[in-house]
Amino acid sequence: MRPPLVLYSVNLGGYDAGPVLHPGTDRVDERVLFSDVPIERLGWRNVVVPHHFEDTKRTVQYLKTRPDLLFGEEVATVWVDGSLHDIRLDAEAMDGLVAPPGVVVAAPPHRRRTTLRAEARTVEALGLDTPAAIRRAVGLLDAMGFPDQSGLSATLFVYRDLRDARVRAADSAWQRMILRGSRRDQLSFNAAYWSAGLRTHDIPVPWAAPNALFTLLPHRRARNRRVGDDAAHPAFLPVPDAFVDEAWTHADVAILRDLTVPAAGDGTLAWGASPPADPAFSLPSPALAAARMALSAAASRAACIRDETDSQGIHAALCLRANPAAVVLADLPDAAARRLRRAFGDRLRSAASPGPAADLVLLGQRDTGGVARVPPAPGASVLVVLPPDVPPGPGLCGLVAAGWREEAPAAGWLRRLARP
Repeated sequence: MRPPLVLYSVNLGGYDAGPVLHPGTDRVDERVLFSDVPIERLGWRNVVVPHHFEDTKRTVQYLKTRPDLLFGEEVATVWVDGSLHDIRLDAEAMDGLVAPPGVVVAAPPHRRRTTLRAEARTVEALGLDTPAAIRRAVGLLDAMGFPDQSGLSATLFVYRDLRDARVRAADSAWQRMILRGSRRDQLSFNAAYWSAGLRTHDIPVPWAAPNALFTLLPHRRARNRRVGDDAAHPAFLPVPDAFVDEAWTHADVAILRDLTVPAAGDGTLAWGASPPADPAFSLPSPALAAARMALSAAASRAACIRDETDSQGIHAALCLRANPAAVVLADLPDAAARRLRRAFGDRLRSAASPGPAADLVLLGQRDTGGVARVPPAPGASVLVVLPPDVPPGPGLCGLVAAGWREEAPAAGWLRRLARP
C-alpha cells in the first residue's frame, strides 16, 4: 500500500519563480511551500520559516534533507526545486517513472557528470563553494571509502519513502555531510544513501530539458549562488559540532513542538530562536545547539533534576530525553505538565511536592537569588541558564558568594556552578 505523498519545496528571498504545478498533479496528498515571506501560490500550503543559518542555502538544505522531522515517518515525499514548473505527478508518472514497486529513493541521473569528484571539480571551477569546503567534502568521501563509480544524481527532484528506516538514516547522514563538508548537496547525496545500504533509483527523464515530470527554468535571482569574494564570511565556515552531532527523530521534535505551542499561555519558546510562524513545522534552532547539548550532557549524569527556569517545559523535555532514568522536578501549568507526562509518564513531578534532593539544579537568571530554597544533594551542581549576551546579575554573584564554586565563564547560554 502506498503511503500518503507530500510534495514540498523552499523559496527564500525570491530566489526562484516557482515551483508551479501542472493541473494533472493528482497523486499528491499535501503540497507545502516553505518561504521567508508569505507567498500565495495556487495549490500550495505556504509555511513561513526563519533563516536558521547565515547562509540561506544551508537553511534550504536543512529543510530539504530532513523531511522526516517536518512530516513524520509514515509518508513519502517528493522534493522539488523552486525552479521547476509544470510539475506533473499523476498515477502514470508516479508508478511508471518516479517510484515503481520496491523503490524507496529516486532522483534523475545527472547525465552531464557521473562522479562526485567530477562534480566537485566543477563546483570549484564555477565558484559555487570555497576550495576548503570542497576539500572537506572530498575528504569525507575518502574517509568513508565511497566507490565513486556509483553514479551521480541531480537533486532538483528527489522521491523518498520515509517509512524505510534506511532512508531516514541516509537523510541524517546527508545533512551531516553537508554541514561538515560542502554546501552543494549533490556532492554528498549518493554517498549518504550508499552509506545506508541504498542505491538511488534513476528517474529516466532528461532533467535539463522539458520532460514528462517537469520543466526546469533558470533561477530568478543568483544571489548567494556563487561564493566569490565572500569566502571568509561566517556563513561559509563549518557549522559548530554541537549542531552537527545532535540526533533528532520526529518523535523527539514532536514533543518539543507540542510544548512550543502557547495554546493557553502555558507554552515556552526556548528551543527555537524565535516564535515559529507555524509551530507544526518548527525545527531545533542551530543557534541554541550548544546550550541543548550542554544541558543534555549535564542531565545524563543526574538522577534528580530540579528546574527553576522560565522555560521549564522545554528544559524538562530535553533532560528527560537525555536521561531515561532521571526524574525532573518542575512547577508547570497543568496543560504543559500533561503534555510532558504523555511522553515521559511519572518521571515529571511537581517541585512543590516532597521528593528526593536534586543533584542538578537548573536556574534561570531571575531565579539565581533563590538557591537557598533548593534542596541540593551532596555534591550537587547548578546549571544557570542565561539569555544570550546578558551578563550575570546580582543573584548569580550571590550564588558564588554563598559558597557555590564557578566552573565555567558566563559567556553564552550556560554557566555551571558546583558545590566545593
